[in-house]
Amino acid sequence: MNMIPSIPPPVQNPIRWKLLEAVAATDSTDYADLVVKAPYETDRNFAAHYAFAAKRLAGTFCGKPQDDMILLPFLTLYRQAYELALKSCLADLARWRRKWVDGGNPDLESSAVQDRIRTVHGHNFHKLSRELREHYDALDLGEEFPTDLAALIETWHLTDKPGTSFRYSTVNQPTETAPIDFPVLAEMLDNGLRELWAVEDWVDDRMSAIPEP
Repeated sequence: MNMIPSIPPPVQNPIRWKLLEAVAATDSTDYADLVVKAPYETDRNFAAHYAFAAKRLAGTFCGKPQDDMILLPFLTLYRQAYELALKSCLADLARWRRKWVDGGNPDLESSAVQDRIRTVHGHNFHKLSRELREHYDALDLGEEFPTDLAALIETWHLTDKPGTSFRYSTVNQPTETAPIDFPVLAEMLDNGLRELWAVEDWVDDRMSAIPEP
């Protein structure tokens, strides 16, 4: 029996996702079986989605040998969550810096920031973190960037510089690994991501409170 649905013929709209069209359920009334790709979501939204998926995967951990198989997918999901959260925070702080500190700096224009994120920084956590902290320091907020968070981001970078080390068996895989306390790892990554979001929210609150001229 052929269990793979037939792929519909090509359509003119290049934005549509062909794989999802193959299982579209536009006439279904069994709503419990449906999922939706919401439009107009931000990098921060996507970061939250990846973190949510990682936490759901972590929730299947039961201390059995088969749990070894979830480690790299789990790390892949969390790494993507951190990357998108870094990019969101960087762009947000650059926006506040452009508004209140260096309004005439063309490097702070939204298009320039996004182009730099995409073509210069890419998946590199060290580069993303360095620019993020440059904007943070320029805002002169009276509080140092959290040292524990900075250290965690740099550890991510040292562990996975190309951004693909958890995806493939042939990329930057260690020859030896010690046993890992998975619940501790999951809690550490969740706390770090929450702290990164807290930094962005705190800066937003501080900058939003400045009276408009």
